[in-house]
Amino acid sequence: MLQKMLEERFVLRTHREMQQRPAYLLTVVRGGPKFKAQPDGRTNYLITGNSISLERGDLAHMAQLLSTALGRPVVDRTGLSGIYDLSVKWDDAPIADGGLLGWDAPAAPENDRGSIFTAIQDQLGLRLESQRAPVDVIVIDQIERPSAN
Repeated sequence: MLQKMLEERFVLRTHREMQQRPAYLLTVVRGGPKFKAQPDGRTNYLITGNSISLERGDLAHMAQLLSTALGRPVVDRTGLSGIYDLSVKWDDAPIADGGLLGWDAPAAPENDRGSIFTAIQDQLGLRLESQRAPVDVIVIDQIERPSAN
C-alpha cells in the first residue's frame, strides 16, 4: 500500500539489482557453532545498544539484526538452516549505540566482552569477515516532486 502511494504521489520508479558492496560475511569458525537447534515456535528478539538476543530464529534473521548494529549488510554464509536461540553481548560496535534506531541509552560500561566481532566469535562460534559481496539493493530510476493531495 505504501509502495503504491509513493509510486503515484512521487512518480517513483525503482528496480532491484544485485551489486558488489562492502559487507560482512557471517561464517562458522573451525570449532563449529556454540548453539544448538531449537524446536519451531514463535520468534522473539530483544535488541539493546550492545546486545542481541534471538529466540527460535534462523541465522538469516540474525544477519539482518547484525546489519543494523554494524551499519553494513551482513550476508549469512554459515550454511546452517535450523532454528536457534542466539544471544550475543559486546562492549563496543563500529556505530554508536549499536546503530539501533531510537536507542538513546548509553552502552554498558566495559565488561571484557570485547568488540562485536570478538563477541560473535567467542559467544556464538561464528565469524564476521569484511569483504565485498553481492547485495540486493533498490535503485531509484525516477522520482519527481510530490503531487498535491
